[in-house]
Amino acid sequence: MKGEEMDKAVLSAKDLTVGYADKAGHRTVVNKADVALMPGELCCLLGPNGAGKSTLLRALAGLRKPFGGEVSLCGNSLGALGPGQKAKLLGMVASRPEMVADMYVDEIVALGRSPYTGWSGKLGAKDYEKVNEAMESTKTSRFTGRTFSSLSDGEKQRVLIARVLAQDTDVILLDEPTAHLDLPGRAEIMLLLKSLAHSTGKAVLMSTHDPDMATQVADRLWLMPGDGAVLCGTPEQLVSGGDIAKAFETDWLEYDYGAGRFRIREGYKG
Repeated sequence: MKGEEMDKAVLSAKDLTVGYADKAGHRTVVNKADVALMPGELCCLLGPNGAGKSTLLRALAGLRKPFGGEVSLCGNSLGALGPGQKAKLLGMVASRPEMVADMYVDEIVALGRSPYTGWSGKLGAKDYEKVNEAMESTKTSRFTGRTFSSLSDGEKQRVLIARVLAQDTDVILLDEPTAHLDLPGRAEIMLLLKSLAHSTGKAVLMSTHDPDMATQVADRLWLMPGDGAVLCGTPEQLVSGGDIAKAFETDWLEYDYGAGRFRIREGYKG
């Protein structure tokens, strides 16, 4: 990772080692990696199942203590920031967010203002302005008056994105926001996130299992091939270098460089 990239990054890590404990002991999923998340970009975190994408995201969000290395957020050591300070700089959409099913959409989006409203939760004029802006940007204003449980999966994701936008942080992390969506829904959410990153200047990092969509939409990729490394670059760099193919190819699946996507190997019988 170049020094100038680290200097411009709003979220970065140096020599980061991350893992978790299981029955076999401590398992390392990221080993001494350097990563940098740039403002105004959509970055997709890619990797096969079990590579450790969620574990890395939680470490970058300060929800899991790294085994080693340092994470910096907007020029500050992540570990030195209190919860309130961090919540004004970084927002996260979890893979399985806990939402009260009968809450109204505008109430959920307003939760994004919690770092600013204090214990009372009372919204001021600026808070309402941020909520309205977030709902307009994500086209969720039309859901006002509806409960969260009444929405489709894609609509729910839009509401969760609106909530984190209302939080008004420099960095947004999303863990598998397209996991339960069909192909049009995945494309819609990823294009929305890219548009928001470009229009607001926020740095957006989302994890995904979809290399075909990520290589088409993302500005930058972080690839976890499963060996402890995190490979960073543009989609073109990681595709042309063979890294994407190496991470996902199997006996039955290969990368078609001409079509720019994975396909079943010709003649494979199963």
